[in-house]
Amino acid sequence: MAAASDRRDLSRGRIILLNGTSSSGKTTLVRALQDRLRDPWIEIGIDRFVFALPKRYRDQPFWSEVFRYVRPRGLTDGPFTIETGPLGERLVRGMHRTAAALAAGGLDLIVDHVLLEDRWLEEMAQLWAPYRVLFVGVVCPLDVVMRRERERRDRTIGQAEAQFA
Repeated sequence: MAAASDRRDLSRGRIILLNGTSSSGKTTLVRALQDRLRDPWIEIGIDRFVFALPKRYRDQPFWSEVFRYVRPRGLTDGPFTIETGPLGERLVRGMHRTAAALAAGGLDLIVDHVLLEDRWLEEMAQLWAPYRVLFVGVVCPLDVVMRRERERRDRTIGQAEAQFA
């Protein structure tokens, strides 16, 4: 029999939010947590939602409807900032609501996210208020995420730096 402190309401899921830049180690941490945690934890994240879009939306010109990489005026190379497009806003809001719905169904979740907008954190805090939530910042030095980004063949060079702040 489980101790009273081990009991929980199985009709309500729990949520672990992992927030960090691209290439910071979030996915590796998700896998480690899934291997070590006793209960089954489902991973959902921004990449899963982006890759659920039709392929044409992962390339220009449609990618700008999801996220825009904005360089300082007059520059065609070098550092950029990331702005969320209208489809990206809807996609992220949908992901937050999907997490709430899954937790409402009693599923435990690990959410792999990159919080580009302050309002996203506010939205998640409101939507996820009924659930036990652990907000985790996954921090990695900038030089390390930039090196990892270069070593991987599936990354947009400069994205980790743009997300870093």
